[in-house]
Amino acid sequence: MLNGNESKSIHKNKSLKNSNILISQDSAGNKSQKTPSQNNLIKQLQEKYKENGYQTIPYIPNDQFAHYCLEQWEDSIRMAAPVPKENMEAVKFEDHSLLIGEVVMLWWMNRMKKKDYIPQYFLWQYGINFSTSLKKLESYGLATSEKSITNAGLNFLNKYPKIIKHHRAGKSWTGIGPVKYDYSKLLKGEEKKEAMLQNVQKAFDNEMKFYSESKIIYFQWMPSKNPCQLCKKLATTDNGWGKGVYRVADKIKVRKLLHYDCLCTTVPYDDTLPNIIF
Repeated sequence: MLNGNESKSIHKNKSLKNSNILISQDSAGNKSQKTPSQNNLIKQLQEKYKENGYQTIPYIPNDQFAHYCLEQWEDSIRMAAPVPKENMEAVKFEDHSLLIGEVVMLWWMNRMKKKDYIPQYFLWQYGINFSTSLKKLESYGLATSEKSITNAGLNFLNKYPKIIKHHRAGKSWTGIGPVKYDYSKLLKGEEKKEAMLQNVQKAFDNEMKFYSESKIIYFQWMPSKNPCQLCKKLATTDNGWGKGVYRVADKIKVRKLLHYDCLCTTVPYDDTLPNIIF
């Protein structure tokens, strides 16, 4: 759990044997030991952020964190390193500026009743030290030291609904971004069903595009663990090439039968090898 002592090592190294040890101290006054080579990891990450044009360098709590960020730099994963570049942009407040993560902090303080647990996304997604940013918000009159939002903070927060919409959405990114947002989970009722259907159709279209570009003629419908009756029918219908086998050229007929909560998928099918799926 990352709280006011966010700078504490996630994976504490208990076996530092190098006699040339440096003692560093974070903003909360907590001392930690680092070797020169470990300090270089933090500097390397800071330089990498600078080289990529970050307005503000994300908070880097320790060398293990820096090492992980450097290793994962190009990976496309939902909640990991590096911090997306767009999340380190400044938001104007009078003569000052806040980070996007600090606007999200105001939303979090206004929404949560129990505030003992500090979400890790403040560090991983927004690159901020919660305790340092809380002091900043307090000095601007937007929050209190008890993690409560003030009236001024609430008025400021209401000016940036788009930031909160982005925060609440599903997110993914590669490297420094840009971030891709999925708002379907924010929708309700028929709007949510329509968005879910569009996602199912998009996944199906991508599969068909791959098959066409790869000159694959047939595909087979693969039902989920608990398919609906419609999907069972798609999986058992024999069009002359085997059960559940369809021509890529006939994809429109299958696409019309897709539904919003479908978890089924397709695989390429080789008609020259009967009943062989690869």
